[in-house]
Amino acid sequence: MCCNLGRLVRLHCSSFNFAKRWLLGRFSVGLCLALSVVLHLLVPYKYVLFHKPFGFECTANESIKDNIYACLPPEFSDLFPLGRLDKNSGRLMLLTNNGKLYRSIMNQDADMEKEYLLHTHHPITDALIQGFTQPFQLGRRITLPATLEILDFHTFKVVLQEGINRQIRRICAKHENQVKKLVRIRFGNHLLGDLPCGDWKEIDGF
Repeated sequence: MCCNLGRLVRLHCSSFNFAKRWLLGRFSVGLCLALSVVLHLLVPYKYVLFHKPFGFECTANESIKDNIYACLPPEFSDLFPLGRLDKNSGRLMLLTNNGKLYRSIMNQDADMEKEYLLHTHHPITDALIQGFTQPFQLGRRITLPATLEILDFHTFKVVLQEGINRQIRRICAKHENQVKKLVRIRFGNHLLGDLPCGDWKEIDGF
């Protein structure tokens, strides 16, 4: 029984619901409920805001140099990042071990805004603005219109509602421009604020 409980604790890290299904296949309903309560108490859900530094990879592979978990305490090793920031991007990341929440947010149809501040190598053109504010063919996907705020000739904020891989960099490249600096400043209702680079804080939920 101790070995089984230990396995359930590990399963919780990826999905508490999956662990419950594993219980239902092996024990009586009453024992399942009791063990589920114990499991949740042993490994409670965690929700973390993290200020990712530039130059760090969003991976749990310890063989890859400068992965984000090198910046985090060992007790956060079971957390999954919600969305990815490439190595050359930084700022706000959300991490959790709540598998159900992770899957709902990472769903391509999830309606959760992500706001970015970026600086381009070349001046912003009308065509580039339209690439963000109108539907745009990007590989096999057509993007949703984004909200854009111009700050100067090279700098703007953009709010996306989808999670296409390297979307901002690819749209800029399609319009003969390159991203010089890209930072995520908001994820849903959560702002980066004054959280220092490389630091983190636990919150009650997303």
